[in-house]
Amino acid sequence: MPFQHERESTKVAKDLAEGVSAQAKYSNRVWLALIAASTLAIFPDVDNQGVVRLPFSLGSVDVGTYSVIAYLILTVLMISYCQTFAAAHIAARIVRETINSLGSQSARDEAWGIMNLHQLAPLSRVAPLALLIKTPKIAACYYCLLKLVAITVLFGIPCTALVSAFLKSINASIASWIYWLSILAFCITIVAVIQMLVVEILHTTKVTRLFWRGEVAGQIRQA
Repeated sequence: MPFQHERESTKVAKDLAEGVSAQAKYSNRVWLALIAASTLAIFPDVDNQGVVRLPFSLGSVDVGTYSVIAYLILTVLMISYCQTFAAAHIAARIVRETINSLGSQSARDEAWGIMNLHQLAPLSRVAPLALLIKTPKIAACYYCLLKLVAITVLFGIPCTALVSAFLKSINASIASWIYWLSILAFCITIVAVIQMLVVEILHTTKVTRLFWRGEVAGQIRQA
């Protein structure tokens, strides 16, 4: 029977790792696309006549039109990244619940070991660095600082670009319906970002407490 449990835990862990890796890969790609769009939105290629040359030889447009288009693309990508970020949290919860439901402690340990070997981590995962530190309180502080840097970079850069693009778009000569659409899109996007920041802060607080108490084993494999 122990051999049967080991095979079961290995199969479960590989299936979970495959699903989590697919989600992480998609989330990482969306963030890279978001950063590329942020760079193009903040630093457009403007020629001497004040016309923006579009990438990939797509022609050129005036600055006002470019600002609106760049801003709307950023809102779509930002909401998409928030969605993938939320999906990563849901996937991590499913992984914990599934592995914790395995029959024995040895099966759970085996499953976590397989997960750590096979999964592709999202960009926000920093717990393995802190796990290398044996002193619980130092590890907790280190994890908290790492998470702060990661979230600042992951959300700070695109949010800065989003606000800059929003201000440029509403100051451009655009139709009134585009003006109000831009404001609505901005409000919805900011709500999504705030929601993900709250979720991440709560998660970081929980994991930091586990590090502080030295109770990290088997509980934060997806942190």
